[in-house]
Amino acid sequence: ERARELCGTDPAVAAGVLAAEVHPFHSPSRLREYLGLYFAASAEREAAGEEGFVGRAYVLATAEDVDAAAWVVAALAEEGVAIFHGELGEGDATRTLLALDVPSVDEARTLLAFHDPDGTVAWKLLPWYASDVLADLPR
Repeated sequence: ERARELCGTDPAVAAGVLAAEVHPFHSPSRLREYLGLYFAASAEREAAGEEGFVGRAYVLATAEDVDAAAWVVAALAEEGVAIFHGELGEGDATRTLLALDVPSVDEARTLLAFHDPDGTVAWKLLPWYASDVLADLPR
C-alpha cells in the first residue's frame, strides 16, 4: 500500500501520462543497503561541492521461467554483473527480475547469450537509468 501511495505522488502518474504497477519482489540481494550507500555518496559529493543526481545506464532483464533462469542468474551474480536479482510477482505470475551492470540492451543480450548459448531462457530486456552508486551494491 505504501508503494502505491508513493507512485501516486509521481507527477506523470498523477496526470495520467504514465501508469504505475506495483508487484511483490523477493530478493536475496543487499537492496536494503542501497539507500545507505546512496546517501553516503550524496553527502560526499555535496561536501566536495558537487550538486545534482549522478546516474548511469543499466539493463533490467525479466524471465518467465524462474527455474530455467536461476543458473544464469547465479553465474552473473558470481561474476558481479548482476547488481540485484529476485522474484517479481507471486504465484503463477512469478518471474525473475535481474538488474545488469551493462550500459546497453545489446551488451546485455550478448552477455545472456554467452551464459545461455542454447537460448533456454527467454529474456525480456529493458534499458534502465539509475544512480551510479547502484553498481557498488554487489561489492
